[in-house]
Amino acid sequence: IPSPIVTWYLNEIQQPSNLIAQSEREVISEVKVPTLDRSHHRSILACKARNTLLIQPISKTVTIDMNLRPLTVAIQHRNSQLSTDTPYEIICESWGANPPATISWFLDNVKLNTTAE
Repeated sequence: IPSPIVTWYLNEIQQPSNLIAQSEREVISEVKVPTLDRSHHRSILACKARNTLLIQPISKTVTIDMNLRPLTVAIQHRNSQLSTDTPYEIICESWGANPPATISWFLDNVKLNTTAE
């Protein structure tokens, strides 16, 4: 039985790897993942092993799940001027975070009790 050949893929693109150890029945290989950025979120890293071209390789995959800070935050309101004794709806939106950002409101540095949707 030939020793397995191990190959690594990041989003189905073969990656350079290093053979760490090899025996008749076992091969240990490592891959160095590039410096991760937002584009790698939900990327799939796969390790495939085969010992002949006659049968399909077996593989294991891992999905890269990154914690990402928000890209932007914006406050939206319909009125440019506000008056006393009048309720207003002011919306804070955040984009690009994983997991979704927790939005907190403060008035004069005091946290307000609000509901978020």
